[in-house]
Amino acid sequence: MVEEHLAHSVLETIASLGHFEDQTGCGIAFQVDLEDALGISHQIRMLAMKLEEEI
Repeated sequence: MVEEHLAHSVLETIASLGHFEDQTGCGIAFQVDLEDALGISHQIRMLAMKLEEEI
């Protein structure tokens, strides 16, 4: 899950690193709009704490 303005770039990077367009059988990646999500607040807090430690 990423911010909308980053989604296409992330998708292209995944496809490039996974060689999805170069070789068969490497997998697929796709983008789905997400309206709402639950159960991620703990993960967000943990990421924020980790970022604060690195800064």
